[in-house]
Amino acid sequence: MLRDTFFTKSDPKETDTSLPETGELELPVDLLRVKDKLIARTPIVGVDISRVSVSLGQNQLTIHKAAVSPTLLDEPDRVYSEECHWGELSRSIDLPMPVNPDNTRASLHNGILTVIMPILNPQHSKIIRIKKP
Repeated sequence: MLRDTFFTKSDPKETDTSLPETGELELPVDLLRVKDKLIARTPIVGVDISRVSVSLGQNQLTIHKAAVSPTLLDEPDRVYSEECHWGELSRSIDLPMPVNPDNTRASLHNGILTVIMPILNPQHSKIIRIKKP
């Protein structure tokens, strides 16, 4: 019977489809250019903002989400599916152009982290005066 195929008891060691409990997976990130800004977006769901870090150099963006532990009222008698990753997620992205880290903003709204990075103007130049000793 088809019902027996899906609902029969089996040894969990034989049908382990869960993600690894330890280690870091790569965080998916969208990177877009809108006028004079680069915008990075990534889903960060179920994590307090204090557990997320963003670091930025002129040419690289790094986003890190610390591990979380989902709370259950009781230990499950049986796990039918375990597809969510509760460990750390991290991603470093080489940016296609230099950005200004000092004027970058990040916000977390409705589970989406958005990082807005102003692009440095490559046409901008400055004359440096040479001082006499």
